[in-house]
Amino acid sequence: MPSRRVLQPTIALVGRTNVGKSTLFNRILEEDRALVSEEPHTTRDRNYGVLFWRGSPLQIVDTGGLDTGEEALAADITHQAEIAMEEADCILFVVDLQTGLLPQDLSLARNLAKSKKPVILVGNKADNPKLRLLASDREWQKLRLGAPAAVSAKNGTGVGDLLDQIFVLLKIEKEAAELPATKIAIIGRPNVGKSSLVNCLAREERQIVSPIPGTTREPEDTLIEINGEHYLLIDTVGLRRHRAEPGTLEHAGVKRTARAIERAEVLFLVLDALEPLTSQDRSLAGLAKESGKAVVLVVNKWDTVKEKTVASMERARERLYAELPFFRFAPIRFISAKTGEKADSLFLIANEVKARWRAEIPAKLLDSFFRREIKKAKGPARPYIYSFRQTGAEPPTFALAVRGKEPPAPAFLRYLENRLRRRFDFTGTPLRLRAKNVQVRP
Repeated sequence: MPSRRVLQPTIALVGRTNVGKSTLFNRILEEDRALVSEEPHTTRDRNYGVLFWRGSPLQIVDTGGLDTGEEALAADITHQAEIAMEEADCILFVVDLQTGLLPQDLSLARNLAKSKKPVILVGNKADNPKLRLLASDREWQKLRLGAPAAVSAKNGTGVGDLLDQIFVLLKIEKEAAELPATKIAIIGRPNVGKSSLVNCLAREERQIVSPIPGTTREPEDTLIEINGEHYLLIDTVGLRRHRAEPGTLEHAGVKRTARAIERAEVLFLVLDALEPLTSQDRSLAGLAKESGKAVVLVVNKWDTVKEKTVASMERARERLYAELPFFRFAPIRFISAKTGEKADSLFLIANEVKARWRAEIPAKLLDSFFRREIKKAKGPARPYIYSFRQTGAEPPTFALAVRGKEPPAPAFLRYLENRLRRRFDFTGTPLRLRAKNVQVRP
């Protein structure tokens, strides 16, 4: 089994509901990664992000509000926050300067004292000079954590000083450059096992794994190291069958899924081995196709399939390709996130498809391909081609200059793509073919 570790140091944001932890999380990362709402318990899982401050990496963890709630997930939210505190190197205890000290703050401070971890008291919502004075109120002394570090997650005041304070506390050494990592977005409809797959790959319980569809509402980063290589796993919300209303948490989550796909290099499209493809599966497949990212089709829950033979696997593979013909270039892996069966093979295939997604074919090889393969193509669909060259990567993009006013026939472009894939190994990556018409003067 490959050795792995989650990169350190890790900073956990904890506090009661609606003190602004998710807003502070977004401010630190300088992007909208966590859902922000007045609705209690908007943050359900541990939400991870990585930033570089003064040349060194920090992993920031947002957690759900530690209040007693009536909804069924309250215990899970508390459990997730406790795990975050356990794995953290430093805890940011966030309080609301405007509402003042509440009994929940005192209770949480007592629990934090038992953790034996370094704690920085953060007074949020210090949005102007007058509010910043509230950090010096003597009532905060009851927490026995010193005066709060006054910040405004809303406008960013004091956040840089807070990060500097973390560096001093943990004695973090500067690193020369950002760690390279393969960025993998794990996408799929609700309840196909995306969160279970993240937990399996990271070898720990990161997200609330629940049979309730929509449990995961935030794209989440998990940065791990395996045998010296780094991977950034981005879990996403699932697309629901109904249309999400603008302004709702569900709508915001779908937008973040699209942004997670945009950030990624490799997409793991997770499908359920026990269920036929749904319209949601096809919608996500369409998003993946349009993104131009490298793709791996991950068939999860293979451990629950009764007939697990090579023949049954090949039949399932061909059925899937028949239903998603535009993904015949994508490798298929049959795995079980629950048992871990074949899950580690996903890291190897991610490296392979990423390399092909970034591939640049030497000009001499491409010219030889052009003279040998394209020019011998026959039939009325074959245009006269003046030149053929690669113009980009991520994904590999090729330009062909053709004579006349009409674009090449789709049949010829399919032929050309198939020939490219046969000659060069482009497994896992889409190809883009751009045709430009050239007029020849008589």
